[in-house]
Amino acid sequence: MMKLLLMVAVSTLLSSFEVRAGSDAHRLAEKLSALETFVGQFRQSLVDDQGEAIQEDSTGDFWLKRPGYFYWQTKEPFPQLLVSNLKTVWLYDADLEQVTIRDYDERLSRTPALLLSGDVEKITHHYQVSQLDESSYRLIPKDAQELFTELTVYFDNDRLSKMTLLDSLAQLTTFTFIDGIYNTAIDDGRFEFIPPEGTDIVVDH
Repeated sequence: MMKLLLMVAVSTLLSSFEVRAGSDAHRLAEKLSALETFVGQFRQSLVDDQGEAIQEDSTGDFWLKRPGYFYWQTKEPFPQLLVSNLKTVWLYDADLEQVTIRDYDERLSRTPALLLSGDVEKITHHYQVSQLDESSYRLIPKDAQELFTELTVYFDNDRLSKMTLLDSLAQLTTFTFIDGIYNTAIDDGRFEFIPPEGTDIVVDH
């Protein structure tokens, strides 16, 4: 569930906006348009509606590339790997020695994790965008079936620095991007995954 929520968040952000000039969505698009690839480390936290931690913070590395390539590696406390090559999405759990494979589809292309590596062109069809201040924007899904009720993105000197997701239980997930680098070359081979020998394979249709 958490990994699917992540995919819903990142995919919306790296889309390409075709929106009215001067609108809040247009201003967000201008900030995101400079981002073709994004590489760095992350810290992820989850708190309840009282601000109490629900689970231990996790950390790891990420590689993102338009228009839908995604590599998200959680190292601590529970190693997991999430990979997308625009055709297939792999979720590999090292402890369970299991990989779940699913097709990359329209719904996944609107998920937060693929927000940052998807096609932003249709964003206003799916989200209401409002600018909160010079460095933050809020996206509210128009579809009540989305996995989150509110997504907020934050910038520091025009570089993406943080993303928060609020779900229907008022739980808040925060992704903080550390030492993020824009537009470094990434080989497409980074976004392929071959399960280690002996791995259980689950195909999720």
